[in-house]
Amino acid sequence: MADNSDAPTPGKTTAGKTTAGKTTADQERYEEARRRVGAKKGLYASLLVYVVMNVVFLFVAGWDWLWVTLFWGFGLAVHAWHVFGRHSEWMQGWEQRQMEKELARDKPPESV
Repeated sequence: MADNSDAPTPGKTTAGKTTAGKTTADQERYEEARRRVGAKKGLYASLLVYVVMNVVFLFVAGWDWLWVTLFWGFGLAVHAWHVFGRHSEWMQGWEQRQMEKELARDKPPESV
């Protein structure tokens, strides 16, 4: 029986390329896009449940349910920020500025 340990397997990278012909950078971009789409899908599902449940609770319990709706809505807003806000250009710029500050702070002093 021949040793096929060097044979390419699906998805295995060889010289910067995957066996499917895509570069590893393309594969990483695809996975990141897939993760973001999944996060948006989860947010939309949560929003749908929030609206449907609160309409039902409004008819069943009346306005006494409002305090729960407010807290649940706050949690949903945090979820939306996590999905949409943290990838904004403003947030990425802020992160870059903070990284530069930290790197400058940790930089050893130059000798004279």
